[in-house]
Amino acid sequence: MTDGQSLAETEDRPDIDRDVVASRIAAQATASRDRELERALARLDAMGELDDERRRVLEDMADSLTDRVLGEPCSTLTTIDDPGLLRAALAIFDSEE
Repeated sequence: MTDGQSLAETEDRPDIDRDVVASRIAAQATASRDRELERALARLDAMGELDDERRRVLEDMADSLTDRVLGEPCSTLTTIDDPGLLRAALAIFDSEE
């Protein structure tokens, strides 16, 4: 499995790579974090409530939440050798938005 393959393309292949799975899940989480952060920042900016300090606080909070939610699961994924479990992780976390 490579970064560019979809979950469906990996169904019958035993060579799913655990590091690629962890990277894809982390990348999806990062993209979601960035999207939601930009939404929140835009709302605060529209209300005239956004300054550099608030921006930094929100960015730090978004980073911290993402790390707390996915840090351990992604670390654990890099130790799994079962292709079925890796595919299950992708099915749970890796959405194509």
